[in-house]
This record gives sequence, C-alpha cells and structure tokens, in this order.
Amino acid sequence: MEIEDKIYDSLINDPAIQALVGKKIYYLQAPPREDAPVPLIVYSAAMRTSGDLNGLNNLENGTVEISINTADRPGLLKLRRLVMNAIDKALLPTSCSRDGGGFEPTERIYVETINFSVQHNTNQ
Repeated sequence: MEIEDKIYDSLINDPAIQALVGKKIYYLQAPPREDAPVPLIVYSAAMRTSGDLNGLNNLENGTVEISINTADRPGLLKLRRLVMNAIDKALLPTSCSRDGGGFEPTERIYVETINFSVQHNTNQ
C-alpha cells in the first residue's frame, strides 16, 4: 500500500475524525474555502526508498505533513489529538514536530501543521 493511501485510510476510517471533518481530507491542497469549509485536513508525504543488504527496496523513509484547519482553537486542539493518535497507530512514526498553530487572519481560521518522520514498508 502506498504511504498516501495509508495516511488517507487512517484518517477517513477514524470515526471521531470523520465525525468532525466528514470527507474533507485532501492530498496536497484543499479546494477553495467556499467548496470546503473548515474543519478540514490536508496531507502530503515526501518519501525516499532505501534497500536492505540483499538489495530489496521495500522500505521508505520520509516525512508526512498534516495540516489541520478549524474555525476555533478548541476544535484545533481536539482534531490535532485525534490526528496524532490515528497516524501513530497507522504509521508508527519515529518522531513528530508541530509548528504550534495559530490564527490565520486572512482566512479567518486556525491552522496547525504536524510533521511526522516515518518508515514505511511498501509490502504492507
């Protein structure tokens, strides 16, 4: 399974996340705000393949970036916790960092970006 599919599946199949965002989980970029009101999630993955000693290339290392967009700070905190739990279960990240989030005055939304360092076996 491709890493992008695994990310999407882990988020869309989580009942608590789905209750908050519905199907508004997007790869790379969300549609215009009028077509996709908050809350919503945008994700991406930058992966590179590495081989084992036998030359088999089934392990990818890289970064998964998830941007959480909500109308208010409490919603941001709740959705962040749910997303972090879902990704932790699905990908077993080796590390995680957050940008701290904040209010985007031009869009009038709260946004936080989470970066996960991950290893992904392409055979799973």
